[in-house]
Amino acid sequence: MQTISTRLARRALCAALPCLLSACGSSSSTSTPSATQDAGATEDASTPAVKSVVVDSFLVDGVVPPANPVANATTPAEYNRFRVVRWRLGPAGAPARALFVFEPGTFGGALSFDGVARALVMRSLPGEAIEVWAVDRRTNLLEDLTGLDAAEKASDADVARRYYFENEAIGGKTFGGFVTGANARYASEWGLATHLGDLRKLFETLPASERPKRVFLGGHSLGASAVEAYAAWDFAGSAGYTDLAGLVLIDGVARKEGDAASTVSQQSYESGGSAGPFGAAVNVDSIRGGEVFGSLPLLGAKAFVVAEYLSIAAAVAPTGVRVDAQRDELLALLLGLGGGVPKMTNRAALGFGFDEESNFLSFTTVSCGRGTGGTIEAYTSLTGASLRHPTDLQATYDWSDFDAIDPNDATSIASLARAWYEGEGTNFAEWYFPNRLPLDTGVAGTLVADESDWRFATYGLRAKHGRSIDIPIFGAAFGLVRQASAFDKLKGIVAPIGAGRPLAGVARTDDRAFTARAWPELTHVDAILATDKPGSKAAAWYDALAAFAYANTPSGTFNPRP
Repeated sequence: MQTISTRLARRALCAALPCLLSACGSSSSTSTPSATQDAGATEDASTPAVKSVVVDSFLVDGVVPPANPVANATTPAEYNRFRVVRWRLGPAGAPARALFVFEPGTFGGALSFDGVARALVMRSLPGEAIEVWAVDRRTNLLEDLTGLDAAEKASDADVARRYYFENEAIGGKTFGGFVTGANARYASEWGLATHLGDLRKLFETLPASERPKRVFLGGHSLGASAVEAYAAWDFAGSAGYTDLAGLVLIDGVARKEGDAASTVSQQSYESGGSAGPFGAAVNVDSIRGGEVFGSLPLLGAKAFVVAEYLSIAAAVAPTGVRVDAQRDELLALLLGLGGGVPKMTNRAALGFGFDEESNFLSFTTVSCGRGTGGTIEAYTSLTGASLRHPTDLQATYDWSDFDAIDPNDATSIASLARAWYEGEGTNFAEWYFPNRLPLDTGVAGTLVADESDWRFATYGLRAKHGRSIDIPIFGAAFGLVRQASAFDKLKGIVAPIGAGRPLAGVARTDDRAFTARAWPELTHVDAILATDKPGSKAAAWYDALAAFAYANTPSGTFNPRP
């Protein structure tokens, strides 16, 4: 029999999916005053020497948000910045013909784009490279990554486990616990206006003359809604899209029915029952009162820590078998294993934890292979989905990788693990997701707010230029959106391609001006993480996105690195 808490969790998870779908070597470059380099580059040794991918990161100074007016809490100066991870052509880097800047979805960090970023860079044409940047929102700076960074350096997952769960010190420092809304009340104002202001600061590090020719802004899931808002945003009289060469929407879209009127009222936004990331009733008043962050039901931020150090174990010792109570607690919840978690290799634990056939959190899953070595039985998840889980407590389970099964899946265990942990100061996830962001993105989703409207006039949600957007748009539907027609509402309001662009004058009825494609066989996360295997669905998607970039940029290059 289901417990009350289980029924409530199931109800919350079912309510969450629509919200998650939409609004609901070191670099040789020189730093600018607003960009600070702080991480060395790492080269992917698995790719050919003639064309490889170098990954590094830098910090950018962001905007100063208003204080929480209820708590009189001002954002500390050290959090008025954010990290950007970049992937570029190795071994020494190259001038770029096109730059993609990607915005993560709910609970997503910059490294969630590792698959699509590497694939795009590897499609660089001779002398005209593609470079990719992905944003860690300022909330990522609240994460204490001490144990995980140390575990990565030591190639030992247990270093992280002991730091976070056994109070073991690293360099004299112990884990102080997870951040809560009560001790970060200032983050109540880290909504859409703050985040798009941060993005604007990032674009200002790039040459102004090159932005509309070579810089594409893309978003995944909720991030797709945010970048639509950026394109429509009014920055002191200048529309966001005028600084962009194109827009990329990955398994998410914000545009709603209606015009300036929104289905969300001011009263509901301020003190009513607007949906949070998991169906909880959040509003401006509740967020300012302390409900600052959203969290995974039953799991919380702890799940991200375990997933990251589990990824280290799977990468370092894939066939190793570990005893780990924290991991097993997480797997029992994810896989519905109330009778106990069987023994399994590190790669099997990662595979079962994230594969679409076993994990009930569908928006987090990839298609990454299949478990082996014991009985795998059907079960009904908390969301009511029919899934499969390992049940033989006498067996030791292992994992067959994505391309070792027929038909092939999309994402390798190695790709999944690398994206979760690789890189100092960054990772795959966002431990502390700001509730204000989806709340704001939802009410700004019309993209055509009037300046007298409460969204614009009272709360600075300045998405008003939707009908003027004249840049090429690529909408890609995967496991959540599923259908290319989901982008039709946006297609119906945007202008033809503007003057001075390669496709100037082309109407939105032309596929080149608004490209809409669907790969529903790929999961929501496969869309940005899938392994680049020739002839696969993922490769077709990556090919199409690279072709979009080259078709909408003029010949020539620039140096985007700050």
